[in-house]
Amino acid sequence: MADFRTSLSLSLASTPIRHENKLLSIGSCFAENIGRRLADAKFQLLMNPFGIVYNPVSVQDSLSYLIDNKHFTKEGVFSHQERWHSFAHHSRFSDAEQSTCLNSINSAINKGHKHLLESDVLILTFGTAHVFYHKKMERVVNNCHQLSADTFERQLLSVDDITTQLSPVLERIKTLRPNIRILLTVSPVRHIRDGLVESRLSKSILRVAIHELCNTFKYISYFPAYELIMDDLRDYRFYNADMVHPNEVAVEYVWQRFGEVYFDETAKQLIKRIEKLKKAMQHRPFQSESERHRTFLAQHLHQTRELQKTYPFLNFDEELKYFRHLTN
Repeated sequence: MADFRTSLSLSLASTPIRHENKLLSIGSCFAENIGRRLADAKFQLLMNPFGIVYNPVSVQDSLSYLIDNKHFTKEGVFSHQERWHSFAHHSRFSDAEQSTCLNSINSAINKGHKHLLESDVLILTFGTAHVFYHKKMERVVNNCHQLSADTFERQLLSVDDITTQLSPVLERIKTLRPNIRILLTVSPVRHIRDGLVESRLSKSILRVAIHELCNTFKYISYFPAYELIMDDLRDYRFYNADMVHPNEVAVEYVWQRFGEVYFDETAKQLIKRIEKLKKAMQHRPFQSESERHRTFLAQHLHQTRELQKTYPFLNFDEELKYFRHLTN
């Protein structure tokens, strides 16, 4: 029978990602989908301390702030539509109170700086090569926060723009963390508001820029999340109704392929044990007061305690609280 699909062949990473490692992830909304799976699997991940970041220049800005632990002052935020915002941050940091906005921003930078200095793996996901350039401030912004369109000039980064911006900050990180591994990916989310032709051009620029960075720096590698969706699955069945964002089936497929490349057998077995605990927490019995169900809960409480004892650097507080509460 004919094979109606081209499956992408992936090579094992030379060094696996283990639960002992600390990970920092910065990038697009697709990065958050994979990031949530890493977090659910108990990897020591800090994800998007600036909120979702779409373009490589804003990724570079975010990394620079984290390296220097550079805090924002009142001059770094602005008021619009009765809320305070930062051009470097996602709207989840915006607030009606200036002090709350700044405290949230600077607290995240403190946490991100500390985590970066301890990180073993840095994952950067680029969503688009299109950027919005603030004409008065003469800088690229991460978020326009619904300001008037004439405030900005829309630009398309070149391959050289991206590599020139990112190379120095990646070298600084390597100096701070000599053994760090940096994984680059391109988000498969389609930016169709740019137009289909323009979206594909943007993704192509990102991909070539990553290729150049991987050739220049041997500690940088590429994971083909974009190709797994666009060339391996290659079907609208794997998109949400908006035809823009990959659906749960597609994200799960990318997650499984990611595991094939970066997880060793020890990590895979631990992930399975953690998944069983998660499923047990979702279990809804017919008779919650039955002895059988109490035994079920007690067994999983014991398993959680064993995992916490074996992996004291991982956080099982949620699971311990859940099973302990129900068994009392």
